[in-house]
Amino acid sequence: MVSKACDIAMESRYQSIEMPDMSISVIKRAGEGTAKPFSIHLVDCTFDNGEADSAPWQFLQVTFDGADDDGLFQVTGDAGGVALEIASKNGEEIHPGQPLSYTEISDDDIKLDYELRLKLNHEALRPGDYSSIIKYRIDYF
Repeated sequence: MVSKACDIAMESRYQSIEMPDMSISVIKRAGEGTAKPFSIHLVDCTFDNGEADSAPWQFLQVTFDGADDDGLFQVTGDAGGVALEIASKNGEEIHPGQPLSYTEISDDDIKLDYELRLKLNHEALRPGDYSSIIKYRIDYF
């Protein structure tokens, strides 16, 4: 049996993030697209780990998983030469499958803020639609 630490707010469970249209010349010149903010909202957090003789949870750690494109998140579709980057609100770059730094938990309502942006991936740029599936996991300590 496992005790839960936080619930994930319904609007944060399954997110579809629409990225803004970007011209090839702009992304080629800048090397990246405009950041699109998104959040994971944790609610009803309890810090009891379910074990009577151990300390309550004090930290959480988020890991984003998706197809890796040289440290970025791979996209599929007609577009080429780009991948997705996720960064924390502190600017920490997030790589597929690698846990982020620990986040201290001290409130029963926690909002984790991130940014998503297109980045060049050193392949030939090609216009078109693209998509990616990125999942996240939250571990408590």
